[in-house]
Amino acid sequence: MDKFACHQGNIHLIVTDMVMPKMGGADLASNIRKLDKLAPILFITGYDLLSYPTDNILKSNHTMTLNKPFTPIMLSNVIHDLLLDKSNKLLSAI
Repeated sequence: MDKFACHQGNIHLIVTDMVMPKMGGADLASNIRKLDKLAPILFITGYDLLSYPTDNILKSNHTMTLNKPFTPIMLSNVIHDLLLDKSNKLLSAI
């Protein structure tokens, strides 16, 4: 989170796991959304997402989830879609 706060203008995509030792992915995304509502966030998980309280962060704009296992092509497609969505939003604001 500290890295994002310091370098958010240079970070174009956040890839995070749902389960991490200090801060879960949903909490991380909620904190990032306070700083940048358009930041694309990709959650990667091997768990059932219904078992996590996420405050609907998984359903928010510019957010996608990829379940493990996945292929490199699946990962590439999701990243492409997230980055394309952000660039379309930025262009429509001009």
